[in-house]
Amino acid sequence: MYTEKEENYYCSMNQKKLLKLKDKELVTAIHIRKEIEAVKQLNANIRYDDIRNQRAEPEMTVDSVYYFYSSVIEHPKLDLDELGMYYFLAGYTREYYVPYLSESLGKIGADEYKKVFDDFIRENDIDVNDLSQFPKEVDSDFYKKAELYDFSTTNSKFRSMTGLIECLARYIRENISCFAEETTPPKPKKPSIIETQKKKALARNMLKQLLLALHEKRFEDVVAMVTESTLNAADIEEFIQGTVEINGFNRLDKYIAKNVCMLYVDGNRTSIEYYLSADGNQDLPLCLILDLIEDENGKVTSVLDISPN
Repeated sequence: MYTEKEENYYCSMNQKKLLKLKDKELVTAIHIRKEIEAVKQLNANIRYDDIRNQRAEPEMTVDSVYYFYSSVIEHPKLDLDELGMYYFLAGYTREYYVPYLSESLGKIGADEYKKVFDDFIRENDIDVNDLSQFPKEVDSDFYKKAELYDFSTTNSKFRSMTGLIECLARYIRENISCFAEETTPPKPKKPSIIETQKKKALARNMLKQLLLALHEKRFEDVVAMVTESTLNAADIEEFIQGTVEINGFNRLDKYIAKNVCMLYVDGNRTSIEYYLSADGNQDLPLCLILDLIEDENGKVTSVLDISPN
């Protein structure tokens, strides 16, 4: 996840400043800007699915390659070592990226990566438009099913190769007008200390209510409490309670202050990130992210996401 400082820094850049960044930082900057743009669209009552589906070229190319890079090459190890390609194919937003990866790798000139990926898909007879054979990461048996597949050889090939970020950065530079305005956008008005504390208290109180509902296994109530969620009630039950039980625990903990890893206010957005735990502060590999976004009329939209930590 990115920090408030990074968000303010990269979103204030025009094309000229972005182009001065080194390759990896440029790719990071564009990813952060696009994630923030997605949050703004959610605030405008555009569904998460619609945001991902409406990505146009070259945005879809960058989305697909970045998702592949972060899932296969940079993704931290979870319960199973080197999940890599399995994690990519089982990710809960896979349908927005996997079908476009081969073409996207070709567009940025990453021919070696494209060949390994195409060979892998062909040799394993995988239909990139139907990935139902790989349980999504929200399924309770995700890790168990992952053990049935051996993608270690392909993972090793990808992680031994270099140049993907450089190819992606070059593609962004060639299409920079699609990702940034020529002039520097105005900085958002910084809220007062009192206003900031009120917004943080609101986010913390809402988080406590969500955690209480999760603790009591009221998954329908969790979805009802927020305006937008990347998961429905059934997904949340499978993803969270399934992870709790797989790890040998009974139920999720209520609010624990030290589990808050990030809480900040940036303009009209308040964001809180919280590491989930179970049965008396036993850590789980899950992070809850709650965003509260206030429009110009004072209406607050809440966006809930739960992702692997």
